[in-house]
Amino acid sequence: MEKATMSTDEPYRWGMDEKQWVAFTSVIAAIVLTVMKLVVGLWTNSLGILSEALHSALDLIAAGITLYAVRKAAQPPDADHHYGHWRVENFSALVETILLLITVVWILYEAVRRIVLNDLAVEVNILAFGVIIFAIIIDFSRSRALKRVAKKYDSQALEADALHFSTDILSSSVVLVGLLLTFLGFPLGDPLAAIGVAVVVLYLTIKLGKETVDLLMDRTPSDLTVPLRQAIEQIDGIKECSRIRLRKAGPMTFVDIVCHAEPAIPLHTAHEISVNARNTAEQIIGRADVIVHMDLVSKQHPNLGQTLRNEAKNFPWIKDLQGIDTFEKDEYITLVLDLQVDPQMSLDEAHHLVSKFETHIQSQYPFIKEITTHLEPSRTPLPTTHDPKTIETQIMALVNKSSQLHNCHDIQLIPLSDTLYNLTFHCEAPPNLTVEELHAATTLLEEEIREQLPIFSQIIIHNEPLKRKPKTKNKKEKEMPLKKTKT
Repeated sequence: MEKATMSTDEPYRWGMDEKQWVAFTSVIAAIVLTVMKLVVGLWTNSLGILSEALHSALDLIAAGITLYAVRKAAQPPDADHHYGHWRVENFSALVETILLLITVVWILYEAVRRIVLNDLAVEVNILAFGVIIFAIIIDFSRSRALKRVAKKYDSQALEADALHFSTDILSSSVVLVGLLLTFLGFPLGDPLAAIGVAVVVLYLTIKLGKETVDLLMDRTPSDLTVPLRQAIEQIDGIKECSRIRLRKAGPMTFVDIVCHAEPAIPLHTAHEISVNARNTAEQIIGRADVIVHMDLVSKQHPNLGQTLRNEAKNFPWIKDLQGIDTFEKDEYITLVLDLQVDPQMSLDEAHHLVSKFETHIQSQYPFIKEITTHLEPSRTPLPTTHDPKTIETQIMALVNKSSQLHNCHDIQLIPLSDTLYNLTFHCEAPPNLTVEELHAATTLLEEEIREQLPIFSQIIIHNEPLKRKPKTKNKKEKEMPLKKTKT
């Protein structure tokens, strides 16, 4: 089936009318089936039909939850939900999984009780066969409609609801066999059929539950990372794709990509490369919100930054290797490192340990001619009482202080815990800036943000060529030549 394309004008109402309609009609179908099965089950004393009535009752609750979920998921992002409300669909699928497990437990208990107590009296008549056959027809119709819309709009809530109706088809078929066996003089057929229902439902429930938990835990889709990385690294201008992070919420996949390019390329070229990378990700994934961060690499030693960070892990007193500035001349490299250490460490001890670290690095990597180390006290993320609007105002004020970065927009705060966040936002810069100059300005801005707001685990700044006149800034501020290369 061909998937629908998302409107750029109303991404959060994408397919809402069709999704709500199919969810609403499923609620009506569940009401009809529940009432019919309950009446016939009580009349015939058939455990199979009564278990089907309970199953349909839980389907009714699940259908109601699904209807609420698709309505809620249509709400756009707000101050508390920067990724929107699509995750409510995944959560509703988890609730439906729990309801299915409750069904399984009750059916197994009642089936075993009837077998043990020999409570096998079931009145089999044409009405019992009729209601089960009618239920199979309705369930087949609803499951097909729900699956079609769920696949079209990648809705896990509708997929879970479709599973409920699909399990009804299987379980109703098993009950039909049980009634037939009872009619032919084998009364154990009814409770055995109920056990068969439970086994089928349990298998499908475990499968749905695993998929739901994987999504809620942000498990990376295993079939996307490798082809996405290969496709991006084939783009002209990209030397390496060092990190790809994926998380799925409802029909949308959020993608963070870190790419490396040569330091001397112009900003407009780097922006074109970023756009190509974003378009490539969208073509492979389909529905994606993509952020591409362009980083610089050493021409001769492109993996030097990660190599040094790996070396730092062997020295427990180094709390963090936060900054690595490289200055290349001929075949040699000079390093400026920012090391975070215990704030209570004495200068004498710190100097001794740093000297050992520098000696180790230069012995392992002879092309490093000189190392200058700057020591900083390690920071612990502090709780913040600022609301998102206040934090956004502070970030925009810091951007306005920069002589080269302008027009801050699309600020997103992604909470990792009560005291720790990830930050992404967009800035504009003059198109004639080189990536090296831009990267230095971005690094300075990032350091100022961390100084004022030590609550961010990661800061990603997406830069674009200047499109509109920047806001008025202090005339005394002068642009300074920036020559550093950040690894």
